[in-house]
Amino acid sequence: MCVQLCLTGIPVLVVGGGQSAYRKCCQLTQEGADIRVIAKRFDPCFADAVFPCIMDEYRPQLLQGMMLVIACCDHATTNAQICADARAAGIFAMSVQRDTQASMHALAVQETGEYVLAAGTKGASPLLAKKMLQDMENVVKEQYADRLVMLRKLRVHALEHVPQEARRELMHGLADLSKQDLCSLEQVLQGKTLLLLCFHGVKHLALQEVEPFCACIEQHYPGVVTAIAFCPLLFPSRACSNR
Repeated sequence: MCVQLCLTGIPVLVVGGGQSAYRKCCQLTQEGADIRVIAKRFDPCFADAVFPCIMDEYRPQLLQGMMLVIACCDHATTNAQICADARAAGIFAMSVQRDTQASMHALAVQETGEYVLAAGTKGASPLLAKKMLQDMENVVKEQYADRLVMLRKLRVHALEHVPQEARRELMHGLADLSKQDLCSLEQVLQGKTLLLLCFHGVKHLALQEVEPFCACIEQHYPGVVTAIAFCPLLFPSRACSNR
């Protein structure tokens, strides 16, 4: 199960004072977590830390009151023990090393205002996970990003005006619409009149001729937005006779 956590105000213990621990702390700070760090010694990168850095040895008692612990020590055995202590105390645990029986594992993540993408390789190659994530984002930007912006607006309208029993089917239908169709619906919500044009034929054969025709209509009638539908079986008897 892959979930997105809200760590705002959540007490988190980071065990370790190296650069990997510092990177985790920076990520947690961005998430708004309530961080406490404990280590025998700290890397100079912690000099300007805005969270408590306690120079001490790890003890299981330090887990009290925490909801998440992240083991960032140099030795796998130490990280494994920290994770085991956390699990015994009913606390979620993460580790910078994979084979430590941690209850949670971090994924490579890319987040924007419209979507969150995550990728992981189960410890095989964190660097490859980042490359996978970049490839995923390229596809999402090209094919889905603009649609998500419009779907968010349409969803708000549906939640306010569409009865609950019909809403699920509507949202399923909206997710299948093209960017052009979603744009048409968005303009209708802004007050334009929708003109649905139904054509008999095959979409990929006729679209190049139909789209300029629709653009001409919208140019002459600024208050109208067009939508296109193709009905290849509109006249089934004629279609059969032409075989």
